[in-house]
Amino acid sequence: TVYQLITVPSDNTTTATGACSDKEQVINIMWKPEGSDSNDSVVLHFVKNETKYYSLHHVEAYITPIQLPKFNQ
Repeated sequence: TVYQLITVPSDNTTTATGACSDKEQVINIMWKPEGSDSNDSVVLHFVKNETKYYSLHHVEAYITPIQLPKFNQ
């Protein structure tokens, strides 16, 4: 088993954006890893269910290869 801990920076280089619609809400947390020229992000998708509450539908993770050294050996 191989695992990799990824730390989201707590300084103000991390941004969060979102979008709301009648049926879906999206939260995007984005940061630029040290030594990388592109951003990492986690996107949370929520959908409205029959009870009219939003539930987590799926999670997307975009991780640059520099963040995964154990997998790139």
